[in-house]
Amino acid sequence: MKGKWSAGKVAALACGCIAAGVILIISFYISIWQFNRNILEANIKNGRYQQYDYNDSNEDDVRDEENSSREGSRSSRENERDRNAGEDRSGSRDFYDRESNNSEYYEFHDELREDLFYWGEFETYEETFGENSNVFFSIVYPIFYNDEGIDFTGVNNAIQKELNLLQDYAESVTEWVGDEDTFLFEAESYVTYMDEDVLSIAYVERGYLNGDYYESYVVSVNVDMDSRMMLTNSHLLDIDDEFSIEFRNRCEKQNGEIRSLDYYSDQDITEMLNSEDELILFYTPIGMEVGFNYYNGWVTVTYPDYLKYQKKF
Repeated sequence: MKGKWSAGKVAALACGCIAAGVILIISFYISIWQFNRNILEANIKNGRYQQYDYNDSNEDDVRDEENSSREGSRSSRENERDRNAGEDRSGSRDFYDRESNNSEYYEFHDELREDLFYWGEFETYEETFGENSNVFFSIVYPIFYNDEGIDFTGVNNAIQKELNLLQDYAESVTEWVGDEDTFLFEAESYVTYMDEDVLSIAYVERGYLNGDYYESYVVSVNVDMDSRMMLTNSHLLDIDDEFSIEFRNRCEKQNGEIRSLDYYSDQDITEMLNSEDELILFYTPIGMEVGFNYYNGWVTVTYPDYLKYQKKF
């Protein structure tokens, strides 16, 4: 009959409408993914880094873990100092029980030695900022000395550079924190490695807004003990896309699934591992710890075989 559509035409029209709908939905999700990706990249460039992936854990659990970690870290450091108060420098001081912690992966702890020509001691610095004195800053950092009359100004300046940067950051917080709010920023330092040639320090830094976890990231400092100058971390390893692919595989084996890393391509990871702003890199007794700070957190991987990736000069 004239004007009446056949069954084939109706079916074709229905299929066309369904296909168009599917394409629109896919386009929508791609747009959302790209939008989130752009936000992540903008925060990497302009903001501080948060340690934990909120996609992987409940926020309250994260805050409880952070508060527990903070108190445990402070108590541990105080106990270490009490145990070693008055101890002669010529003695051997070992804060870390290697026999009970023989993991193939690095865990934050001090590797202070006293059989070298230099030694270190920890100092604490605290300061309050803001008209209402509601921004608090605290840092524990090492100072190094020697008995050979060697000028260690360069060594200690390299280590204390982070103190100065964090002071500026804590003061800048007063520009946005509310009058009724309180902000605590604290940094704990670890001497991760020391020998005649190189000294490595890692700062684990955390911020708390009104008592709740707000941010955390890791900063690493490596010093050449021959020149007593700070090394440029991004110049130590030859990192390319092939390295980043292997890094991702090692990371999953060591740390489990970190879903936030799915936002980053291998090329993105290569870029962060070559950036002084994002790169985490320091020596340890079992090799080298390599990683980066990113928007939702920070991550490191233990490289016992780091020597094969060293840049050749």
